[in-house]
Order: sequence, then C-alpha cells, then structure tokens
Amino acid sequence: MEFKQYLKDNLFYYYIYYSGIFYKVNENPLFIFGNQKSGTSIIASLLAEATGKSLTLDFRPTYHFGKEIMNISQGKMDFQSFLLKHKKEFSKEIVKEPNLMIFYDLLKDTFHIKKSLFIVRDPRDNIRSILNRLSLSGNRKDISSFSNLSKLWQIIVGNNEEEPTGENYIIKLSERWNRFTNIYFRNKEDFILLKYEDFRDDKVYSIKSIIEQFELKYSNDISLKVDKQIQHKGDNSVSYLNFFGKENLQIINKICEDGMKLLQYL
Repeated sequence: MEFKQYLKDNLFYYYIYYSGIFYKVNENPLFIFGNQKSGTSIIASLLAEATGKSLTLDFRPTYHFGKEIMNISQGKMDFQSFLLKHKKEFSKEIVKEPNLMIFYDLLKDTFHIKKSLFIVRDPRDNIRSILNRLSLSGNRKDISSFSNLSKLWQIIVGNNEEEPTGENYIIKLSERWNRFTNIYFRNKEDFILLKYEDFRDDKVYSIKSIIEQFELKYSNDISLKVDKQIQHKGDNSVSYLNFFGKENLQIINKICEDGMKLLQYL
C-alpha cells in the first residue's frame, strides 16, 4: 500500500472512530441486505428519501473496514468492539451495508430486529455487474491482479474473510451469491424480499410496497428521483454467453441452480 493511501485511510479511520463518540447506536434500525451490485444503494436511498428517515449508505470502504471484516470472522475482533467503532453508521434509522449480512446472526443477537429487507438479483447479472464495476472480464479462469484490489473487494471477489485463494473467481463469486441467498432462505421469516428485477420494472410501486410492508409513512414524492444513478452503471448490452464464455456461465448456473430455481431465475 502506498504511504499516502495508508495515511489517508488511517486519518479517516480515526476521524470515524472519534466522531462516533457523539452518536448513539439505534437499537432497531431497518437493515437493508443484499450482495454488492444488487441495487441496494438506489433502493436504500429512495426508501430513505420517501420516508424522511436517516440513512447509512455503506460503511466507508477503507483498508481498516476490510480488515475488521476479516478479524471478526477469524475471532480476532468481537462484534461489540466493531459496533462501538461504527456508532455513527449504526445510529441511523436505515442501515445499508452489504457485508453486514455475513454477520446476520450477530446482528440478530445485538439488535431488536423485527424485519429486514433482502434484495436479490439474478446471479448472472449480479456477478457481471460486480466485474464491470472492477473493470474485470468474466471469461478468465483466474485474476492475476487479485492482489491489486482493495482489501474489501478481495473479500467480496474471493468470498473469503481470510487470505485470497487462487480458486476460480467465478466460482467464488457464485458461492458468495449462494452464501447471501442461503442466509435469506434459512431466515425467511425475518425478511421481506425484493427482487431487483421487480424494482426495475416499477420503481415507485416497489418503494411504496416496501414502505407499506414495514408500516412506514410515505412522506416525500420520489417519482422524479427513481432514475438517478448512485453508482457506476454496468454494461448489460453484452449477453451472458459473450461476457462469461461457455465454461464460466455453466459454473454460475450449476453453483447457483438451486437458489435460482427457488427465486424463479431459471
């Protein structure tokens, strides 16, 4: 890591830590879960806008945050310490941070969660969008520049909170999609499900439906804001076969088959 980036990450980390002492953790936030590039950012933003609720839209993706995710998984950091370091983020009424779903059981034990929102996207679209975000092709067997990714993206692409492995990145991204959807399937009674494709078909209706299901109040008109771009838009013009190639597309379909059938993507 370059010294300037290291210094920047550390200064921001301590800013987050010390500024957090002025905030109180919200004991019952509305958590929004879903894999990266599933539409969670735009949906969370619109939900907060429509209801007038305060929002955490991702934790700052610094080197330290990636390390914290790894340390919690490895038992080197307890969840309460993580919580206290991120009091500001956990103080909001709506909290959206995809990586938190990895620790769903810890969140459930810590917060008074009645219902959470789980957003899912067809894994072929989801994985393609992640790779577009990272300017990576989908038809290779491995990523030679894996170490050049940030610590957080190494965790995401490698589906691994330890050290990155050399296993096929399409396998790991497919397993990550399964990992998230399996948490949903094991705890279906805890979640309200929104498929990104349904949201895309009728954005205003989807947001209003979520608000109704969570018994919130629709306070602000969002009809003119539903098409705003929160993150870089991926290229959906390339077919799955052309983007992934036959072998990698078969890998996704095989690994994610059960979840895709249950969610009617196959």
